[in-house]
Amino acid sequence: LYVSDKCGSDQDGDGTEQKPFKTPLKV
Repeated sequence: LYVSDKCGSDQDGDGTEQKPFKTPLKV
């Protein structure tokens, strides 16, 4: 599971390295 505060997105991210979440709360 990948989380990135800078380039992550809770809406568009899916937890992958290319599309990380913004916060770990969505997990």
